[in-house]
Amino acid sequence: MVPICPHPINNNAIICLDLRINPVDIFDLEADTIKERLYASAIPFEQRPGIKVIHANKSPFLVSSKVMTEEIAQRCKLDLGNCREHLRAIQKESVTSGQLVVKLSNIFESNAPLEPEDIDGSLYSRGFLDSADKVMLKKIQTCEPKQLITLENELSAHMRSQLFRYRARNFPSTLDSSEIEKWQRHRHMRFTDGSKKTCLSVHEFQQTLIDLSGRYEQNPKKIRILRDLEQYLVSIY
Repeated sequence: MVPICPHPINNNAIICLDLRINPVDIFDLEADTIKERLYASAIPFEQRPGIKVIHANKSPFLVSSKVMTEEIAQRCKLDLGNCREHLRAIQKESVTSGQLVVKLSNIFESNAPLEPEDIDGSLYSRGFLDSADKVMLKKIQTCEPKQLITLENELSAHMRSQLFRYRARNFPSTLDSSEIEKWQRHRHMRFTDGSKKTCLSVHEFQQTLIDLSGRYEQNPKKIRILRDLEQYLVSIY
């Protein structure tokens, strides 16, 4: 694996090339064609573009090339000769054309969300919290529930949205009438907006309850939890 450039959207990610795979197609093809092949399920591994994204905040297991002895390479079924040849080709392409970074960035730049970010579904796509945000989190955790609203002016827009959901989920009595209405609209939307892939639809939720009720029909404690979830759905839908 060789790092090429930072991910254009995710601050925690690096775009790399897999040295097991010949990079010539990445050099020759247009970015749109590469992207189609990258996500096509029917293409065999060896014919896919050797593009990988390493996420620093997902605990990747990486080692230096110095660790990869011939013996270890044989165990891992790696052809070190091919890997070195592919690395030289990548280095040459980077020097002669200078387009590799631009092309790879364009492939992932087009994945930028067109809709407002879903803060519940973007835990790993955003960068780590900075020092100021970490200080504010400590302050929020130790603050009296009724005083949480007073912290809003000290927060970024993203953190204000998170604070609102934190209050709604944990301290609903701190919401005023307009906030209660806003929270109800949000909960209803989560079940009914078909474009959201980070949560279940109404039908999926109901079917899951049915499946779990059958599985745990002999477990009164879990059945009570499932009944509570059923009432939760009724209350917002």
